[in-house]
Amino acid sequence: MADRMHEYNLGEVAAVKASKPEYCTSELREMKLQISELSEQVETLNARFASLNARKRHSRSRSESRNRERNNRLCFYHYKFGDRAHKCIKPCSFQNNVVKPSEISVTSETLVYGRRLYVQDRITKTQFLVDTGSDVSCYLKSYLSEVLKLQGTTLFAANGSHIKTFGSKLLSLDLGLQRKLQWPFVIADITKPIIGADFLQQFGLLVDLKKRCLLDPITNLKCMGRAVFSEIPNVKTISGNSEYHELLNRYTLNSIERFLDSKRERMKNFSFSIF
Repeated sequence: MADRMHEYNLGEVAAVKASKPEYCTSELREMKLQISELSEQVETLNARFASLNARKRHSRSRSESRNRERNNRLCFYHYKFGDRAHKCIKPCSFQNNVVKPSEISVTSETLVYGRRLYVQDRITKTQFLVDTGSDVSCYLKSYLSEVLKLQGTTLFAANGSHIKTFGSKLLSLDLGLQRKLQWPFVIADITKPIIGADFLQQFGLLVDLKKRCLLDPITNLKCMGRAVFSEIPNVKTISGNSEYHELLNRYTLNSIERFLDSKRERMKNFSFSIF
């Protein structure tokens, strides 16, 4: 009996199917959804980055082309400082509302336009041009009534021509700084009274064009003036027609920069060998 039961059990094969737990199936579905969402987000970010890079390249190319055009039209000073530039090297296409005096002014080696400061003497009501580019302070011959004799001291204009001088006059200016500003001014055949670098250095005065004033660090006071665009009448004690001036005029700032760039490039490619 037992042998028959054993034979009967061997003849039957039970097929057992392992069923997955329900929690595993739900977790897999959630993971698939999350992976799908992350893939979509990555694709969106890649598309945005590609668009931003394309815009940057386009903007950079336009900016470089504008800079090249600007370099071709403007001088170094107007390219870097714009309308705040105090100097200009010709040729330059910069244009502004420049106040040009009808008379001929005393100018420096190159024709320069910029914003200049004018201050007024409280006693005589005379307007003085504050010019840090002028070597000496000058006073107009036409402002004096006495007869003046031509002197041997010579000043120079832009074209190298001589400017007649008629000695000097000791002036005491009242600029509202509560101290005595007495200084010898060269009497010259010019069109504007000038407070030059010699006067500013002697009394330690600082020029603030932005606030349109002269600053006195000693008294902590300031002399208010007016800043206008005009032809800068720099007065030089040395002629601008020397061989050194001609050499500087021949080699412009752009040519010097190109020369230095080539030297730097050579130094980068130069290799040192140590034996």
